[in-house]
Amino acid sequence: MNSPRIYAERCPVHLIHEYFMCANTSNLRFSEMEGNASGTFWSNYPFAREWYLDALKESKEAKGDHNARRREIVFSVAFTESYLVEWVMIDVLNRDFKRLSDYLPPGDRRGPAERWKEVPRDLCHDKLLSGCLDTRNRFWTEYIRLIEYRNGLIHASSSRPDSNVLPKKEKPIPNHNVLLSLEPGWAFNTAVNLIKELHNAVGTPTPDYLTEHEPG
Repeated sequence: MNSPRIYAERCPVHLIHEYFMCANTSNLRFSEMEGNASGTFWSNYPFAREWYLDALKESKEAKGDHNARRREIVFSVAFTESYLVEWVMIDVLNRDFKRLSDYLPPGDRRGPAERWKEVPRDLCHDKLLSGCLDTRNRFWTEYIRLIEYRNGLIHASSSRPDSNVLPKKEKPIPNHNVLLSLEPGWAFNTAVNLIKELHNAVGTPTPDYLTEHEPG
């Protein structure tokens, strides 16, 4: 089980430890703190792996289960969005939490495709990455499709009526038949492939849990 991580900033100690929040979130316990702990504290809870496991679970349900497919789609996009934030914050910025807003500001209204295209590009421009994500390949086309399906489900385009006389832009996305025909694991694999492409581009290893549960 993940635990919220709490970090101390500007504490007059030689070594800053990682601290963990108690099950009762109103009671923060700072054990093994050395010196005067009157500085600033930051906490974060990593959700990406949990969204990943949610999507993985749904990907194992049989073809034709439209409920499993809609959940797999939503959970897969949530995984990629959480992963991007956590990867930038922990791996790239090395927990320099204040700098996170330089790349992912609070209230950022960009969609996941814009974030995934622009944030790695900006980090690459600032020489914080050794390589840049190339969005001209098939994995990106599939990710855009995944986002369109997620948006359709969340914003109720999928609930709109369909007709043979409707233009494509007015049709439900994804409609019920699309969900019934989607291969189990398509959404999950699309999300995992995006993460792997990112790490291939920047030359860093993918997280262990992606290799623990290889997509089918």
